[in-house]
Amino acid sequence: MDKELEIIKKEYEEKLKRKEEKKKDKDKDKDKGKEKEKVKEEEDSDKVKTEAEKLKAEKAVEVPSFSKYQLHRDFFNIRQQNYREKQIAKRNMERLKSPSSFPSVPKGGPV
Repeated sequence: MDKELEIIKKEYEEKLKRKEEKKKDKDKDKDKGKEKEKVKEEEDSDKVKTEAEKLKAEKAVEVPSFSKYQLHRDFFNIRQQNYREKQIAKRNMERLKSPSSFPSVPKGGPV
């Protein structure tokens, strides 16, 4: 995942460099508006930084699909366990309600 991030960052930085070079070539032709372009470059660099941070955050948030599967499997196991506990509780209540489940009083006298 780190390699992918690095590749994406490099590609993005190269694109930005190309854009900046094109802007600089146009700026050389035009002496007017240098200050405006500097402000734009600063804004672009700020945008680049924020976009790079967003990419990092998005990549950090993403979890490999294997762990997602583990998470869902855990939910399923929890639900199964709860279902089993409910079934056991029902059986126990039925046993307690039926008088035949309790031992009977011994018949006859003491020995």
